[in-house]
Amino acid sequence: MSWRTYAGIAAGVVILAIGVAALANSLLTTHISGESLVGPGFDDAYSFVAPAGSEHRFSVSGGPYTVDLSSPGGLQLDGHAGEDGEEFAWSHAEDGQSRLTVRNAGAGDVTVSYSFETPPDPLLVTYPLMVMVTGIVIVGLGIGFRMRRPRGF
Repeated sequence: MSWRTYAGIAAGVVILAIGVAALANSLLTTHISGESLVGPGFDDAYSFVAPAGSEHRFSVSGGPYTVDLSSPGGLQLDGHAGEDGEEFAWSHAEDGQSRLTVRNAGAGDVTVSYSFETPPDPLLVTYPLMVMVTGIVIVGLGIGFRMRRPRGF
């Protein structure tokens, strides 16, 4: 066998392994976390889809604020008012979309820290599959060089 055969097979196997690793990573639950600052008179809204049993939490610190939260399975907070820091944690009872709005009702800034779990995006699963197909094609081309050497090579 020529070095082109080995190079083609090796390159294809590496690309195939990268595709498999990316596919395994894209099937995992995604954790989204961050922090935002809400100015006086403004609000900050979050909306996300999550599977049943996923854990979510957020905390609000700063001046007076109101919180609206709706989650599948019946969890509701409508106009919950707070003055000091407060932490909220809940788990989805069923698959669905949660909506969270924090309104700053005071003169100072309000800080919102959050951590949400979301399911994988089905569209993003297709990209690793394309990489895996590319790796298989390259392995096939490498094996083709073993059978006979194409013209021009």
